[in-house]
Amino acid sequence: MKTRSMEANFSELKDKIKNRDILISVIGLGYVGLTITESLLNKGFKVLGYDVSLEKINYLKKGKSYLVDIDDDVIKKYIDKQFFPTNSVKDLVKSDVYIVSVPTPLNEGDKPELKYILKAIRDVRKSLDKDGKLIIFESTLPPGSTQELIYPKLKKSGKKFYLCFSPERINPGSRYPINTIPKIMSGIDEESLAIGIYFYSSIFEKIIPVSSTKVAEYIKILENSYRFINISFINELAKLTSLDNVDIFEVIEGAKTKPYGFTPFYPSWGVGGDCIPTVPMFLVDRGKKYGFKVSSIEYSDLINKSMPHYWFNKVKKYIKKNVFILGITYKKDVNDLRNSQPLKFMEILIDKGIGVSYYDPYIEKIEIKGKKLKSIKPTKNNLKKFDLIVIGTDHSDIPYYDLLNLKKYILDPFGKLPKSKYIISF
Repeated sequence: MKTRSMEANFSELKDKIKNRDILISVIGLGYVGLTITESLLNKGFKVLGYDVSLEKINYLKKGKSYLVDIDDDVIKKYIDKQFFPTNSVKDLVKSDVYIVSVPTPLNEGDKPELKYILKAIRDVRKSLDKDGKLIIFESTLPPGSTQELIYPKLKKSGKKFYLCFSPERINPGSRYPINTIPKIMSGIDEESLAIGIYFYSSIFEKIIPVSSTKVAEYIKILENSYRFINISFINELAKLTSLDNVDIFEVIEGAKTKPYGFTPFYPSWGVGGDCIPTVPMFLVDRGKKYGFKVSSIEYSDLINKSMPHYWFNKVKKYIKKNVFILGITYKKDVNDLRNSQPLKFMEILIDKGIGVSYYDPYIEKIEIKGKKLKSIKPTKNNLKKFDLIVIGTDHSDIPYYDLLNLKKYILDPFGKLPKSKYIISF
């Protein structure tokens, strides 16, 4: 049963949310954290943006955005008025609400790496100077983490708090308004769920409450695993149809005509980014706890990891000394290299002693395998020097059809260009 003091805290926090009289700390200012920050600012809240990266903080303080989905004008509009970026953990104590959006990648053993989560827990726990604060984790978590890991560690603060888990559903590069995406919400108790729903209802158009934090954790993993398995399957099917002299893209277009029971997925390089190739492995790790093998995920992981090698084996006969790659980010129209499959393809080329150059409108320079490379404009004079041109990322502003006049071999995993003797695809 709630104590009187927590009832008072609950009522006070609701009033402060309603009146926009709270300070919200967003911990982790990557794609998720900065996008949520923008939504909070647009709804009239004050936000303390915390990140350990001094480079990010300095960008923001200068009124600049480092994400393609958020314009500089947004940062300039709110900086030092409603938005206060910091890399000092001591500033967190000022806040009434904490939203944690730090990464949860895989370690070298393909297990969830929770060091960023553990640091965020410590930082929040040290900031709990009074009862009645609200903490929401947006970071993708292994099943059971909120109840079994986060809650016990935060309880060591000796303070009473509200704790929720609400998995992020942000799609970098889509420009899809996040406030229109239905928001899953869970809490460790009824009071946490109630105040979490009340708070997020001021930002998101639709809140979907679920019965436990573990259910919410599984929902996020299911969403990513669904895509991971289907993209891996369509890549494997594309390998088979290629051997059988059948156009996989025509097969997909035909299957799409069925009005029910089919969702189209398309072959390419496989999947990259921070979520789809990593989050499903949380299920593999969780299954081991019960002696259960999640074979569909493990096999999908093998398929996905094979794709850069598959494409190298398909094009190596066309390469004498050098290759030009158009686009190196993990998906179109973003400046994100995390788990980029084209980048892994570049590593294979470098390991084989093949010269590599690239163009990417979002990545000015990179260092890969000890080599420093700069983005080079894909002019006709530049491209004619290379044995092979590779479409690494299907960015919107790359002039694909101009490549057809070069009479150069082109690797096109996306099926963007018409079939010819120079086009290498599935």
